[in-house]
Amino acid sequence: MTKKCLERPAVYTERVGDSHFLGSRPSVTYCLWGLLQYTDKKGISLAEVNALAGYAFSLNIFKDTVHIGGPFIYAGEERFQQALANLGYDFKVLNFLPVEPDTVTDVLDTAQRSIDRGVPIILWDIFHAEFGLVYGYDDNKRQLNGLDKLREEPLAYDLIGKGKTAEIGFISITTRNKTDRRTAIIRMLNQAIEHGYTAEPIKHADGELAKGLAAYDAWMEAFQGGRIVSFFNAYNIVVYAELRQFGVQFLRELLEEFQDHEMIEACIRKCVGHYEAVAAALKGLAELFPFPGGGDPKDPDNIINAIKFLEDAKRAEAKGLRELNQLRACIVSLQPGGVE
Repeated sequence: MTKKCLERPAVYTERVGDSHFLGSRPSVTYCLWGLLQYTDKKGISLAEVNALAGYAFSLNIFKDTVHIGGPFIYAGEERFQQALANLGYDFKVLNFLPVEPDTVTDVLDTAQRSIDRGVPIILWDIFHAEFGLVYGYDDNKRQLNGLDKLREEPLAYDLIGKGKTAEIGFISITTRNKTDRRTAIIRMLNQAIEHGYTAEPIKHADGELAKGLAAYDAWMEAFQGGRIVSFFNAYNIVVYAELRQFGVQFLRELLEEFQDHEMIEACIRKCVGHYEAVAAALKGLAELFPFPGGGDPKDPDNIINAIKFLEDAKRAEAKGLRELNQLRACIVSLQPGGVE
């Protein structure tokens, strides 16, 4: 085909003041949800996408400035592509690469093949430095149909990879896989637990990155050291506050799924309580440092209050991780052969 345009994706429809969109953080999982609406997974909840893809229980904090890149890091990791299989499909993932002619060709070929099959692709930095969806192409006009949280308009082939970051990346569905529901949940729990207990920081171009429970300590140290950039801090807070809310919602959805298993149901209820406490603490932090203004992270009173909220969140998260571990053991016991 020389051109094809799919029905507009069901994303980025409800604008919130600063041009962020309700339920759209992080943009990668929001776009994944939009992508799955074109498949037999249509109707999957945004909470489930965030949980199964590994985001709902994640926390990545850059130690010095609480850099805005923290929430984006996971999409570039190998484990992200592995987690995507929990959604019932295998995916082709191209991670934040420098722009080269062959890479641009790969983007175009992948987009056209996917759209011809009736499914858009997710593209990084279409019009700004987050993820959006490409759902049409026209070889005669040499342009794609794309949208992200800021704009919805044609993108010339010549402008692919020439956005804010000078990086290129995409996510596209390849084939349906045979991952069953309980295996997907077990793998998700494995990853959440491993992430939560990651002790050593990761070296990165933007600085040292702390993960899981250790990320709370790095965040508190950044407040105490007066190194926090206000906008970066506020963005991290609003993303992780939203993610923990998705985590709670997903766990509540699991209650109905396992209502015939008393021990599992009891574990899930405990998990819900712990992660509700995490979400409440991060919500309090978000009110102290509202996005996008960011408040004043160097004010002494704000620092004291921020550390209290983070201590509360870490304490509840630690309890939640212990209960997630117990939940994993219970679900594994239901699997034939004890699949882990």
